[in-house]
Amino acid sequence: MSKIKRSNNQKGVKKKSSENNINTFSSKSGFIILALIIIITFIAFRAVLKNGFVWDDRVYIIDNDLIKNLSGEGLKSIFTNFANDNYSPITDLINAIQFKISGMSSFAFHFGSLLFHLINIVLVFLFIRELNGRLEIALIATLLFGIHPVNVESVAWISSGSNLFSCTFFLISLISYLYYLRGNKLNLLILSITFFILSVLSKAVVIFLPFILFLIDYLKGRKLTQRLILEKIPFLIISFIVIILSVSLKGQFGSIEHLKEFTLFQRIVFAGYGFVTYLVKLVIPYKLSAYYPYPVNEGVNIQAIYYLYLLFSIGLFVLTIFSHRFTKKIVFGLGFYAILIVIVLQLIPLGNTVMADRYFYIPSIGIFYLLGVGIFNIWKKKSRFVAIVLLSIFSIFFFIETSERCKVWENGKTLWDDVLKNYQTDALPYYNRGVTLMNEENTDQALIDFNKAIELEPEYTEAYVNRGIILRDNNRTSEALSDFNKALILKPNFEKVYFNRGNLLKNENRIDEALKDYNAAININPDYIEAFYNRGNLYRDANNFDKALDDYSTVIKLNSKYIDAYINRGGILFMKKKYAEAINDYSVALEINPNYALVIYNRGLAKYYMGNKEAACADLKLSASLGYKPATDALQQFCK
Repeated sequence: MSKIKRSNNQKGVKKKSSENNINTFSSKSGFIILALIIIITFIAFRAVLKNGFVWDDRVYIIDNDLIKNLSGEGLKSIFTNFANDNYSPITDLINAIQFKISGMSSFAFHFGSLLFHLINIVLVFLFIRELNGRLEIALIATLLFGIHPVNVESVAWISSGSNLFSCTFFLISLISYLYYLRGNKLNLLILSITFFILSVLSKAVVIFLPFILFLIDYLKGRKLTQRLILEKIPFLIISFIVIILSVSLKGQFGSIEHLKEFTLFQRIVFAGYGFVTYLVKLVIPYKLSAYYPYPVNEGVNIQAIYYLYLLFSIGLFVLTIFSHRFTKKIVFGLGFYAILIVIVLQLIPLGNTVMADRYFYIPSIGIFYLLGVGIFNIWKKKSRFVAIVLLSIFSIFFFIETSERCKVWENGKTLWDDVLKNYQTDALPYYNRGVTLMNEENTDQALIDFNKAIELEPEYTEAYVNRGIILRDNNRTSEALSDFNKALILKPNFEKVYFNRGNLLKNENRIDEALKDYNAAININPDYIEAFYNRGNLYRDANNFDKALDDYSTVIKLNSKYIDAYINRGGILFMKKKYAEAINDYSVALEINPNYALVIYNRGLAKYYMGNKEAACADLKLSASLGYKPATDALQQFCK
């Protein structure tokens, strides 16, 4: 096994202080307590196992074709997909494995998320124990990390699984680096680099891990040498590549919002607000929410009180630097937090939320480490009763809050009802609750929420679109058309609007106008499957069969599992007396849904007209057994 020769400045790395040589608990007792922490955490989070899919789970899980195919081509697609603003192939791969094992089961996905959180608990323990040498500090920090309610979002929201996966690989990378510092074995450094790559390919929030390594060096007393810097070069190169890719994708997909809306100074104020508020919510987890709007009024004016957060952040920074004279632990803990939280402090605004509980999952480890140090120091100074009472209060309060907060994520309605308890004057939670109600076909209540969202934000494009869809489906055609037209004024290149207006116009038999809208939707998004399919139906109904065939073929090329496209293409081929090709399409459709009686019947007729009576009658008999009456009649006519 290859080794790097130790330099003189590293001789003290392996040595531990006398504080680290004395533990209240033996290693065996420590792991027993760790097992109890895992059990307590599981009990605190058990309610998530009853929850369903919520919010963006439809995008990232339910409708994500990448996770539904683990074949060679499917794996290739996972790692070559740049179709959205987050390149996270390892997350898609883990979700694909989950889907392969359990299908689209919300229970299974939630169980997987909770399992990763429990794994992270163990890794936090190993990391802090190796970092500090004190079992007590590691156990206290691990307990608080495990049961803290601010971590509920990362565990209870399936789409936030990327946070959990990234944290797992991140911690293994740090632990490998700490073991490398013990004996300078090159393979451990390579292992650390490997897991860093896996971490950023799960979620890019840990791109500043190299600076955490410098922070570990500082805590361990390593001097800043050329060799120490060279160790970090591979990590820094990986970080640079991921930063360039992430910025490019987010710019390409329009995810970098509010950059022109807010000035640089305002964004710095937001950063100060987030930096302090995350810390406050860690100690007093009040008003936790799936959504935190920007603290502005009258458009983009920041309320005066929020400038105090910036001043407090600066003061905390100064005190942290000053603390170096007495201890390195405060610099390490707050530095760990600051390095990892800075990327999500909205200096470059990403989305319409100034904070998110999930952003705190990994950075919080540094603060939990400090809490562990603080409570242990109280214990060590013979104030054991105070330490026990303090830890007990925190633990019981966090446990209860976490158990209750898990129930908030039960479904979309409970989630957005909870958000609206705190933010009743913001449009987004009304809109998102409306989407949830719309998906549940509770259109009357959804319409009320979309109306409210538009009232609060008159330029809410998506709210106009969804309200228009509900109005259209309720035959309020002129109102629906007005909403679609308004949406296109606000966002002229919104393909979803052209598609839905096209559907409305088609229903009104305004075929030429509908065709124009479908064409516009496809021109904006050449991969718009539904637009191709509906345009194909329009061409078919107009007896323009060749163009219809082209559109159905495009749909199948874009999604090989789109069963209706096979059925409709097969129908046209049947009409054109291309029975062999029609049979092929029907057969593929039946591979997707083997009990589709209508398709079995159609294939039977195609076989009959090809002269294969025996096979035709077998299909007709099967279709009839599934309750399709025309098949029963055909059996009497063709198979006597």
